[in-house]
Order: sequence, then structure tokens, then C-alpha cells
Amino acid sequence: MLDELKTNDRDAIAGITIQDQEKYCHIEKHQLVKKISEEYADLIEESGYKSVHLVGYCSGGLIAMEVASMLMLSDVDVDNVTLIDTSPSPLSEIDYMVSEMAFIQTHFITIKDVLPTID
Repeated sequence: MLDELKTNDRDAIAGITIQDQEKYCHIEKHQLVKKISEEYADLIEESGYKSVHLVGYCSGGLIAMEVASMLMLSDVDVDNVTLIDTSPSPLSEIDYMVSEMAFIQTHFITIKDVLPTID
């Protein structure tokens, strides 16, 4: 499938990730999905694409859904939103912590980097 997509002039694949880890770490947890989604929606709007298919993996699924709702209020058509291994319900505090720990580990960040006061 990837080989076909690479040779297709009609479609493009783009990945969006956190660019400023310092800024990310200072976002209040209750604002995290909203703030990241706003940034991603702005990037997509600025890209000039008129329609998109969003894919969100794990906690990124929550962001993909929020981005989709923001883009639907703009000039960008959201053709599809694909969620992979995403919890359908709001994250509980435990799920939130597990999700954050997974993010931290995959980006080689130590707990001490995030919580400097922890022993």
C-alpha cells in the first residue's frame, strides 16, 4: 500500500508531531488536546489542502477527532477520520497517566525531565 501511495501524484501523506517539547510540557492537562488540536488544525489549513483523511493512533485519536471538528468549521473537508487503538471514552486519570508515560518513553524523556521534583 505504501508503494502505491508513494507513486500516486494525487495524494500526499503528512505526519504532524510535537515540535516544541518545552511548550508541550507546560500546557495544562485539561487544555492539552484542545491546544495541540488547534495547532494541528492551523497547520493543515495553512497547507492549502482542500480535503484530508485524518489518522490518529492511541491518544492521537482524540486529537484527530478534535482536529476534524475544527476543520469542519473551516474550508477544509474532512473525508475520513481513522482511529487506531483509541479509547472511545474520555480518558480517566489512570489512562491519562499511562498514555503520558507511553509518550515519554517513546521520546526518550525521563520522568525526572517531566517531574523534576520527583524522587
